[in-house]
Amino acid sequence: MARRLSREAAKLATAFAMMLLAGVIVQVAVPLLLPSVTVAFVDARVFRSWWGFGLRETFVQALCASVLLGVWYNAFGPQPADGSRRQDALMMIAAFSSGAALLSIPICLALRVPTLVIFVWVAQTLLQLIVGGMTTVKLSHTVRPWRWTAFLIATSMACIAAALAVGYYLPAPRPDETFTVTGPNGSPIAIDYFCPPENTNSGTAVVIFHGVEGATPLVRRAVHYVNAKAISERGHPTFFVRYFDDFDYDNLMLLKNGQLDVDEIERIRLEDWRKWVSIACDAIEEVKKRDHDRIAIIGYSLGCYVATAATAELCEKGYPDVVVGNFGAVWPEVQTGPDFPPIHFFHGEKDEVIPIAKVFEAVRRMRASGVPSVELTTIPDQRHTPEGPASYQLRIDTEKILGKLSSLHEASHAGQ
Repeated sequence: MARRLSREAAKLATAFAMMLLAGVIVQVAVPLLLPSVTVAFVDARVFRSWWGFGLRETFVQALCASVLLGVWYNAFGPQPADGSRRQDALMMIAAFSSGAALLSIPICLALRVPTLVIFVWVAQTLLQLIVGGMTTVKLSHTVRPWRWTAFLIATSMACIAAALAVGYYLPAPRPDETFTVTGPNGSPIAIDYFCPPENTNSGTAVVIFHGVEGATPLVRRAVHYVNAKAISERGHPTFFVRYFDDFDYDNLMLLKNGQLDVDEIERIRLEDWRKWVSIACDAIEEVKKRDHDRIAIIGYSLGCYVATAATAELCEKGYPDVVVGNFGAVWPEVQTGPDFPPIHFFHGEKDEVIPIAKVFEAVRRMRASGVPSVELTTIPDQRHTPEGPASYQLRIDTEKILGKLSSLHEASHAGQ
């Protein structure tokens, strides 16, 4: 008995090792072979830490799959003396049921994010199941391995299809309206509008400018739309500007050691940042035409650079009224002065994409130029994207800034 258990444990360990290797290959190969989707699909932290999100999920998937494969095959797999239809039926039922249990993880993920994010997971999981299934079968028996593997893959794909369907119909929030402005190259630039609930309009419109990752449908819908919806529900008409619609996105997806090549982005900016700023100015002007009393700007990462540059060009007109810079800085060429509205930066102390030193330098320049209010909040132990409680705290702090702007405006009107 002990010898049999040890043999079964060895089989499971071998299947686990093979599936873990298959998953790691997908996690590493996808960004290397398709760098244009790296930021969109694969968490870049897998390059910084073995126990990053991507590989941690791979480990869990491989562990669950190897155990389930062993249980499936030894309980229901074809035996040398048994090839009955009843046995085959039991095998199919077990494979489908256990496959559904295994795929509960991506289904849960699909509840929060759109379909796109599942594609890489599908490739990884199929490769894991094929490799692990064949390994388990060959270690256990030599009877009909391909037939068993075909059953396994077919039922798993059915479960994956269910996850994709759930992910498509239950994604992140959708905008209430999408309108366009014309970009410098004549292309339409989409602006997504999130309407506040009835009778809750604070009078402060919020215009959001995404970073590099925000140009992808995944991050836009799974991150920025969620934030935009949350802001609008607090009474702020919220506008999300897709300013990359007039830009060749792939040119910016340049990687260096698995991370965004900030130096290359700095070089590219001389050709493109004025176009982005022009789009940003047009978008803000379009929002202003909608009779909003105040305009607040929120810029994420590269969007912070774009937002501050656009604000510098528009501030003589008396708007925007406040700027929030999340994990971004200011281009040295941008000229600021006493007319520039209050600005509050939030930045991670361990940001490796835009080092915090660049923000310190931007704050120093802006204060020296006479900007009336320049604040900086540093976030301990956070990199370029806030995670966990820091993400929620950032949203709370941003809402406080927006609420303060509305309160000051109401007080000034009361004084009149």
